[in-house]
Amino acid sequence: MRKKKSKRFVIDASVARSAGKRKSIDPVASTCRDFLQKALDICYRVVMNKKISDEWDEHQSQFALKWRATMKAKKKIVSLSQVSHKRLREKIKKATSDVREYEAMKKDLHLIRSALATDKIIISRDNEARECYSKIRDEVIELTSLIWVDPTRSNEQAIEWLENGAKFEKKRLLGSNNSTIHNP
Repeated sequence: MRKKKSKRFVIDASVARSAGKRKSIDPVASTCRDFLQKALDICYRVVMNKKISDEWDEHQSQFALKWRATMKAKKKIVSLSQVSHKRLREKIKKATSDVREYEAMKKDLHLIRSALATDKIIISRDNEARECYSKIRDEVIELTSLIWVDPTRSNEQAIEWLENGAKFEKKRLLGSNNSTIHNP
């Protein structure tokens, strides 16, 4: 019997930057830290390409640095080569007329491409990009299959989702009603 591979997450540097020290009581810092720790404990994998890795190098907290080293030691980092964004970038540009929104989406396009190449799961706190991508998902068919989770949104119950196998749920799809609800 073949062993099932664990799910692969594209984790944005926004989560790595926010993950606080073990003693931190700041809600954002502790939530991001706890999410990363739970992903490690359950043995999920993280997807890295050069751009994601560079962003982590620039922004990661001390906790995230140690977490990443542990993930590497456990061979839980999936390395991807850079893939061209040209076709997808053109579709996105055509789908929006707002220059500011396009720039926000272009900045995170490498996350989208990496997720599409793996298990289609993005973990990110960048809600500006999330909202922009949500607006155009019906015009850019590739976006309709992406799950986007913000570990700091209490209504998303991200840690419980991890504990339950990070299963595909329609409510977690980019642009679903739940994914566009803001925390109070």
